[in-house]
Amino acid sequence: MDAAFIISVLALVGATYVGVRQLILQGRVTKIEEARRQEEVESKLMAEVTARFESYFTGMTSQSTAYRFVLENQGPAQHRM
Repeated sequence: MDAAFIISVLALVGATYVGVRQLILQGRVTKIEEARRQEEVESKLMAEVTARFESYFTGMTSQSTAYRFVLENQGPAQHRM
């Protein structure tokens, strides 16, 4: 047998092996991404948003009180602007 033929066959076997491993790895990554997306969707459904007014002093006199509106998310969902 010719040496070039043997090298070609070895290269083909190696490339096939690497390709199969890459497909398996890509399948694992896809499953992880799908699970992460599912968790994100579920967490968005579990937001616990509360609203309140907080008072704070703006000066030294008792008439110097102002209020601010506060929204707070106590659930695992992320906020979006």
